[in-house]
Amino acid sequence: MNSSYYKYCIVPQCKSTTIKTPNKLFIYVPNNEQIREKWLKLARRDDVPSLSTNSRMYFCADHFDLKSDISLAAILKLFTDT
Repeated sequence: MNSSYYKYCIVPQCKSTTIKTPNKLFIYVPNNEQIREKWLKLARRDDVPSLSTNSRMYFCADHFDLKSDISLAAILKLFTDT
């Protein structure tokens, strides 16, 4: 995945984008349909059924406690998958 893509947080009311907050970490929402649905429901997205399973979606780091939510292995994977 190319990190130069424009990214925005899909959590309702969140205004974070790679333009407004270029130093913020954006975490890719998994493509797996069941996992993606869980993430979107947790984000209180009411439009889950209408969202494409192929589109790139991100949550910004503000919606995570990175130390407890993501293991070191997952963080390393984020930075090595380009």
